[in-house]
Amino acid sequence: MPERAALIAVLLIDRPLCLKCVSSKSGLSVMIIDTYLERMRKTVTVHRADDERCSACGLITSVASLTRQE
Repeated sequence: MPERAALIAVLLIDRPLCLKCVSSKSGLSVMIIDTYLERMRKTVTVHRADDERCSACGLITSVASLTRQE
């Protein structure tokens, strides 16, 4: 569903969030979010990092963010 991918993209564009925060803000499960991130790699750059700060909850954990491909 494109609207789910769009929601995830809006939450992650240019700012790192942990998947728990993306889940709480989107209402989607972490597993579904992870699946969409894999699909989105075809059109945007998906950054995954360990031991970084989530910009929503502030915890140092695994985070994801997106940047547009030009």
